[in-house]
Amino acid sequence: MKVIQTINDIESLKATNEISMKLIKEIEQDFLNIYEAENDEVYVLEYRLSSWQALFVLEKGDDVLAKLNNPLALEYVEKVSVDEFEYYRCAIRNEYDLQIYYSQVNTHDEVIEGWLEEHAE
Repeated sequence: MKVIQTINDIESLKATNEISMKLIKEIEQDFLNIYEAENDEVYVLEYRLSSWQALFVLEKGDDVLAKLNNPLALEYVEKVSVDEFEYYRCAIRNEYDLQIYYSQVNTHDEVIEGWLEEHAE
């Protein structure tokens, strides 16, 4: 699982080429939206999401259900398409904030993919 708390974390994702650039752009936009909403005149390179606002990229082998399968905390699961690229965007309520999890479609085993698909409907 990749954890994103700073713009440098996003730049690191770009440099490694482990994740689709389309997904990285979506994550970057979400990060910038949070930054703009909460910016207390902190320069973007110095801005850091708190641990309860961090963005997460779920990878093959991650225990997705342990992170997301809590009906009291799960806010939503949506399947997003961007130029024929599909990913899941999931939100978990954490106190007053949402933690966002991203997962490229067809990254996980059948059970997890089925759970994501079912909850995205």
